[in-house]
Amino acid sequence: MRTSLLAVLACGLIAACGPKSTPAPATPAPAPTAPAEPPASTQTISDADLEAIMRETVAMFTAVADAVSAAGGDCAKVATGIEKAAGEHAELLKRAHALDEDPSAADRAEKWMEAHEAELKPVFEKLFAGLEPCKDDPAVQAAMEKMSGG
Repeated sequence: MRTSLLAVLACGLIAACGPKSTPAPATPAPAPTAPAEPPASTQTISDADLEAIMRETVAMFTAVADAVSAAGGDCAKVATGIEKAAGEHAELLKRAHALDEDPSAADRAEKWMEAHEAELKPVFEKLFAGLEPCKDDPAVQAAMEKMSGG
């Protein structure tokens, strides 16, 4: 199963929104049959292009963190701010989803994030603090899932 690059980038964001508040089924549902995996792609993004996308992604997460923080715990404003930031970065989101064709992109993006941890940490701390009051809000969860390609 391929991992979406945006899923790797936004996994902390989705986790910050908390689990869905749907009750567990009484009996486990049968496991769906997984479709056959498509053949692995040989398309590889250049280091320069990956760097540019990662920098733009940091800018997007910064915009989301700023919007979430400015909402002051008003969940409707939080959801609207996330949607607005995602809309303003729609082209980036498309390009990032296209990276799913590169089998090395998720690992390389994760290594990039580790190397830039000091830069990313305050952005995610601000984001998590702003999301905390709304972590169970369905509109906020939906906005975050849209942004991450869910």
